[in-house]
Amino acid sequence: MTGLRSFAGRRRRRPESQRLSLCAVTKAGPSRAGAFLEQWRPLVDEIVVAVDESAPPGTASACASIAEQVYLVPAAMANMERYLGWLHSRCSGEWILRADDDELPSEALREVLRSLLDEREPTHYWLPRIWMHPTPETYIAERVWLRDIQVRLVRNLPGLWRFSGRLHSNIEVTGASRIVEAPLLHLALLVADLEQRRAKVEAYERVTPDLRHESGAPLNGVFVPEDMGVTVLERSRQADVGSAARYLQAARRPEGKASPAGEVPVVSMQEIERWNGERAVSPGAYQARVTLPQGAEPMEADAIQHVQVEVTNLGEEWLARGPQPEPPIQVGYRWWREDGTEIARPTLRTPFTETVAPGATTRLTMAIQAPPEYGRLQLRVDLVHEGVRWFECEEQLEVDVSPGQSAPAPVRSGPMTIADRIGDLDTSLFEPIESQTTEPDRQSLLALHAAIALRGPFDYLEIGSHLGGSLQAMVADPRCRSIVSIDPRPLSQPDDRGRDELYPENSTERMLELLGAIPDADLAKLETFERGTDQLSVAELPTRPAFCFIDGEHTRAAALRDARFCLEATTADGVIAFHDSNVVLPGIEDFIAELGRPHHAFQMPDSVFVVELGAARLWDTPYVQRALIPMT
Repeated sequence: MTGLRSFAGRRRRRPESQRLSLCAVTKAGPSRAGAFLEQWRPLVDEIVVAVDESAPPGTASACASIAEQVYLVPAAMANMERYLGWLHSRCSGEWILRADDDELPSEALREVLRSLLDEREPTHYWLPRIWMHPTPETYIAERVWLRDIQVRLVRNLPGLWRFSGRLHSNIEVTGASRIVEAPLLHLALLVADLEQRRAKVEAYERVTPDLRHESGAPLNGVFVPEDMGVTVLERSRQADVGSAARYLQAARRPEGKASPAGEVPVVSMQEIERWNGERAVSPGAYQARVTLPQGAEPMEADAIQHVQVEVTNLGEEWLARGPQPEPPIQVGYRWWREDGTEIARPTLRTPFTETVAPGATTRLTMAIQAPPEYGRLQLRVDLVHEGVRWFECEEQLEVDVSPGQSAPAPVRSGPMTIADRIGDLDTSLFEPIESQTTEPDRQSLLALHAAIALRGPFDYLEIGSHLGGSLQAMVADPRCRSIVSIDPRPLSQPDDRGRDELYPENSTERMLELLGAIPDADLAKLETFERGTDQLSVAELPTRPAFCFIDGEHTRAAALRDARFCLEATTADGVIAFHDSNVVLPGIEDFIAELGRPHHAFQMPDSVFVVELGAARLWDTPYVQRALIPMT
């Protein structure tokens, strides 16, 4: 619950129509906070400020004399990034620009900012940051400091946003975007001395130790270039030098006596945390009402039916939208026999199509697949927190399942073979080695594996193997004749979600060690290349793969580059699958647009996108149909 606390200053009246909101978090003193806001005030229509409770007396008052909205937020948050989702939600402008209290608009940004708001297609813009050092006269022009870009200007459409809350993370936005060559001036190296910045690095290391940039450099080390051997500097534009000097002069002004007190909203940690995907889910969240307003029709065994599901959130937390919700709470279902025993088999999950607030009701379409058994079965539709628990608030329906026209499944004698387990979409095959895949992802990969194996023995190529999680079924299945693993083995790499993805222990030796422990693994058929597709020639590959899986660098450019490589490498009727399609979809679309040959493209759950060259053969296989949720 939001409370009230006294603050000094007065509130400004908000205009009726606003194009651009500025939002910021600060725990600076009144002089510096005021100097920061004064630089931005002429450029924006609304300013929203969250003042850390640990800020000096008078900061809230200084902010309130300039900003439209001022809030006090808890000082106990692990890092500033945990405030970002809530902070964006308070803005009312058509666009939102976020800035830290040590960031100023460059002259170039002042010149183009308003024109960016007039463009109709982009949903967000990436802004570079200039790290001024050791004075405003120069900035660092090498390594990570030179390549620092962040999503900072976003359209105010919460349905496009996602926040993890991790240290050094940022907002993730879907839709069109580009990098704007109009930087923010970053003065973090000027507002604190070296010892203060070293203490800051130590504090960050306690939250997330050994966080590294894709280059291998310690990411927290950006705050101490003196310790990182920086030598390359370039001169700042004179207008930017003047802006920085004015800010620093005002920021260092002695603090006066705080103004008379007023009132300011105090925001609870629970209200802030609800925007963060990586958060603990409270016991009070597991309450809902689930109904099927139109019921379900009789089905044939193994057939798929789409039904409408209505969910009312009776819990105390918001339920995140898909396609990859965090926390992973989705709609699921299970089947029971007439004797009251559960039919134990993997079932599909359906993410919410919108964020569902406590007390709100949503309706969506979900795919259900009948089990291979038949009779009068009970369908139970419920919410499930993946890997944690079912909500146990299910709607229960009796459904008549008939044998249909397909032949009954053969009766197996003896232990199941690896082919049996793959055909059953047995996702326990992925359990020995950690994999950055969801349960529906794993079902989709096994379905593709089984469907391609129907053609006979095949060769497989994978880009981005990490620890080998997606290779586990391949190394054990003799139908897969050969495997090529392409992975340059970075410790981190860029990602179009606005963050660097980390890959700890990312070595070929570690992957081979883990794969060697898989029962019946044949590592003799596995060949590895520690280079990317930008450095590797197709002529170096030992085989022409029929199945290619792309799970490397999650950027538009890299996805397109990897897909072109696979197209050159694969057979005429090959299959190219992409992981995390929600992230690299622009690259997939670029690839399909230039393909220029017959193909069949479709989305599989959770985030596996498939491009099948030549005639469509995978779509109608029972394995793909079992795993498939067609795009709507």
